[in-house]
Amino acid sequence: MFDFLQDDSWLLSPWAWAMVTGVLALWCLVPRGRLVRWQLAAGGVLGVISVGLLASQMPVIQPIGQAALFWILAAVAVVSAATMISMRSPVYSAIWFAMTLLGTSCLFLLLGAQLLAIATIAVYAGAIV
Repeated sequence: MFDFLQDDSWLLSPWAWAMVTGVLALWCLVPRGRLVRWQLAAGGVLGVISVGLLASQMPVIQPIGQAALFWILAAVAVVSAATMISMRSPVYSAIWFAMTLLGTSCLFLLLGAQLLAIATIAVYAGAIV
């Protein structure tokens, strides 16, 4: 079942290190009590490292095209979601949540699921935000 764990090649994978640094970045940025500057700085640096590791593994795509649009919209949705959970103010969290929903809805539109895109905006953005 977990055959990939038998060898240690996954430990050296940039994907694994990107996930580890991304989790550590979010852990540093999530508000709890009083945040100190070193936590914010460490979270920012780890976040940049994580995004850099992920970007190094992305396939080379043409600047104009559906694949490029997909990766841009996916990045907007993921970065907005990470920013949403790291905000202390509920107002700013709601704004970033709306941005996350917008990115997700655009991904649905890109994939041809218009009903899901409209339902996501109407239900979540309309009722929750």
